[in-house]
Amino acid sequence: MPPVSEPEPAIVFDPLAPAATWTEQTTWADEALARLNAVYGERWDIWSVATHPSGYCWNAKPRGERLAAINVLTPEALRAEIKRKEAWPARERDLSGLEPAELKRMHRELVVAAGLAKEGSGGRVMILTEMQAIEAELDRRQSQAAAS
Repeated sequence: MPPVSEPEPAIVFDPLAPAATWTEQTTWADEALARLNAVYGERWDIWSVATHPSGYCWNAKPRGERLAAINVLTPEALRAEIKRKEAWPARERDLSGLEPAELKRMHRELVVAAGLAKEGSGGRVMILTEMQAIEAELDRRQSQAAAS
């Protein structure tokens, strides 16, 4: 039987050694995200999520908003949807012809509807937008009455 010798120590690459070098690798998604942020980054928060098995979900929301307003599958679709949303004129609500009692009734009904709507859904966002318009009109009328 041959004599047993001590095993040779294994040579292990230490990535944190001073001689080691790292290169940052970017994907096409990183590059597309950088291009989108360069154009829309001041007005929109934009991000992508890798999906299985391959692909990305592209998301955006106006700065300061809580929920994503756009969820699409390509950067091109995201760009088109942002352009569409920015071109869409903000609809002003003309509630001046309604009596305060009617405004309060509508507000109560919207509160119930908002409670039943799915969190984060487009329908809930529309309901909350209508509620805010009614609240703003009631506040405007109250401040006018106080000033008189």
